[in-house]
Amino acid sequence: MYHCQDTPKVAHPVKDHDCWEKPKDMDTDRTIYTVHAPNAASDVVGEMEAALASSSIAFKCLRSGFLIDVVILCWNNLLRIEEEIGAKAVYAGANFCKPVEPY
Repeated sequence: MYHCQDTPKVAHPVKDHDCWEKPKDMDTDRTIYTVHAPNAASDVVGEMEAALASSSIAFKCLRSGFLIDVVILCWNNLLRIEEEIGAKAVYAGANFCKPVEPY
């Protein structure tokens, strides 16, 4: 049985937003967050699901095998995490993506 843990590499929202260096010149810490119910991140989970859906289309010619099994396992794991998170999900960039009021 394979184990799939979703660990996106994201930075602290405020520090990352304040940093305008080129990626190759960055010395800002890039903290790793694990996505699970206490650390809800529905935006990250949604993007991972989209990537896995795309890869399943790319590998649809494979009926079985290690690669397709891992993709399916990770996809199911993301769906399970999303169900556990539910309404407790928090968007990490919420403070930076406020809607603009019309004039």
